[in-house]
Amino acid sequence: MWAEKFMRDEDGKLCVQTVDLDGERAKCSINELTDLSLKTDSDSIRITTNFSDWKKCRPTIYLALADFPQGIDESHSVFEIESNGIRYLIPALVLMHAFFRPKHKVFPDLFSPAGLERLCIPMKGVPSDVEFLDMRLHSPTTADGRTRASPYYTEGHRRTLAWMWSFPSANKFWNSIFRHALCGLISADLPLGTLSAIFRGRRTRQYFLVTEIRLRRLATDECPFEFAANSLTNFDLNDVGPRLGSTECGGITLSSTINLHDNGDWALTDNEWSDVSAIIESGKTHCREGSKFDLRPMIDALIRKIGCGIAWQKTSFPDNKLNLARFYYRKWLKDGRWDAIVNCLNKVR
Repeated sequence: MWAEKFMRDEDGKLCVQTVDLDGERAKCSINELTDLSLKTDSDSIRITTNFSDWKKCRPTIYLALADFPQGIDESHSVFEIESNGIRYLIPALVLMHAFFRPKHKVFPDLFSPAGLERLCIPMKGVPSDVEFLDMRLHSPTTADGRTRASPYYTEGHRRTLAWMWSFPSANKFWNSIFRHALCGLISADLPLGTLSAIFRGRRTRQYFLVTEIRLRRLATDECPFEFAANSLTNFDLNDVGPRLGSTECGGITLSSTINLHDNGDWALTDNEWSDVSAIIESGKTHCREGSKFDLRPMIDALIRKIGCGIAWQKTSFPDNKLNLARFYYRKWLKDGRWDAIVNCLNKVR
């Protein structure tokens, strides 16, 4: 499904016109926009890029390569960057989904006047953190009178919003979304800085159609506002998805995120497997654990599942052994072996 342009519904409210692969058009609300996404393919790559190298281009190439019909309005901006002979095409909505999270909580304020001010304010005396205004009326406070953190916002979410409060181009980035929407455009004014992220999507010849971005780190290229003089200039945004380490998914608590290989692959190398297998062996409680199965393909699938945030039911496990994978993951997470595996891999990736 492609978001074509912003428009007004019968009640005068801002909404989005969408188009599917058959050319059928429909309208969706701002809340429904959070669930609107392109099909995410299996290709992924880790990339570091400066926003100054991004160029805004027409969406026609992206739409054609993604098999959408001709005649689609060009109000949805696509950004292009080139690296190592590959041209990455990034729709503006994909960029919004990456930066403005959690989407269901942030999007209503993103598409409203002074939305950032309504959502949160910088936390006094705590650089690069924010206090959420919508939590004041129904959340307990800490001993010093501050509102406790919302369970919906991870540290990565809070740092991202603090960055948008503290730096001129980041603040303009937030405000530009609504300003463009009022003109019918799905677009953004890019901030200043260098972004490290994981791009997921589909490689097609010299093009890479980006369908999802997982933020990792951001280094600013500007001075903060005067009130934020003590702000960080390098932000770790690695946990901007569901909070890894404290969020449950399908009844299983997810552990820390795992780094991607520089070539965009999640799978274990032979050297990594040697280290990982030693960790597994070290915690065995009986000799039959894993003796009937080759655990390496299963661990490869688990690493990709955790790294990409894929649902359990959508993860391809060898021989369809989903339940077995869940069993081992629970077991290793409980006895500490999974965290040891994550730490081991992140030291060499």
